[in-house]
Amino acid sequence: ERRDVGRNRGEAHGTAVGVVDDGGELVTLLFDLDRGVRMRAADALEKASAKAPDLLRDHEQRLLGCAEDAADPELKWHLARMLPRLVLEARDRAAALDLLQDWLADPGVIVRVEALSAYAALAGTDPALAEVLRTRLDEALATGRPAEKARARQLLRELASGTGAS
Repeated sequence: ERRDVGRNRGEAHGTAVGVVDDGGELVTLLFDLDRGVRMRAADALEKASAKAPDLLRDHEQRLLGCAEDAADPELKWHLARMLPRLVLEARDRAAALDLLQDWLADPGVIVRVEALSAYAALAGTDPALAEVLRTRLDEALATGRPAEKARARQLLRELASGTGAS
């Protein structure tokens, strides 16, 4: 349950701090049969990789595969936060953008919000995708829930100021 992840936040942070040298073990746990283990691993890996993105290096293909197969909303939103931290070849970056595009239609608002941010972070580095990104942000402003609209406004401000989407 979602409550399980929140209740174990301290545990996840402790785990994240303890695996700073090797993200591979946490990546493996993203595929565990136990949903609670998957969620705690995703939470820990997302938090640890925010401070040390190199934890994800050499695990790009496994993380993309996990994202493609992800069904749990919590797993999706953690993966959405991690995808922009991956060092991706052009083909894999395009696949990640396609996946995030699909997640923009997810039933879960937080999945859509995090997918929007990740899409902006990945597309924002490519001038060829600037128009597509603006269309996605405009769609979120026009039809999104309040959280999506707020995130779209924030991302549009970042784009306008030249600080990029993060």
